[in-house]
Amino acid sequence: MTAPTLTPTTTPKVTPRLAPTPMQIPVVRTYMVGDFMRAFGFPEEVIRTIQDGVASGYIQAVVVKGKDYRGEVTAATTFSLSELTNPGTVMVDTSSATSVTEQMSRRFAQSILFCVDQMKRRGLAVKYGYQLSPLGQANKGEAYSTLDLHDSDDRYANGIRQVFRITHAPTGSTLTHQST
Repeated sequence: MTAPTLTPTTTPKVTPRLAPTPMQIPVVRTYMVGDFMRAFGFPEEVIRTIQDGVASGYIQAVVVKGKDYRGEVTAATTFSLSELTNPGTVMVDTSSATSVTEQMSRRFAQSILFCVDQMKRRGLAVKYGYQLSPLGQANKGEAYSTLDLHDSDDRYANGIRQVFRITHAPTGSTLTHQST
């Protein structure tokens, strides 16, 4: 009897496929705030600071203000986060090149881009601000020192009015745009 001849075989190459994974809504909201600020072109260190403030519960809204040549705010876009009563999970594809905001709501993402475009077309200088949450107000000194935040005293132009308001119900996020 002869022994069978063994031929080496190669294991087929496995390509890992990441499927959508469940993420806690507070984490998704932090990603969405980052997407919002990135769309306006803010530096990553500023974005991380604001995201830390949102994650810690100190910041409840981020305001991007478009200032004209006089330094008056003539356009403002506010990304606000309502208090979550049910912080569940949502499915997010973390391997996708699509932003988390667009995965959550294409309409919400397009609204952000509309605001960016409006401020750019008008030649406005963009600055950011924030609104502290009740927790941030109660611990204002700690919030300011931890996140290196400062108060601002912006002048809003006469005749500024709300253009639109859109809400993303699952995450409790609201986008409001005001303009003259």
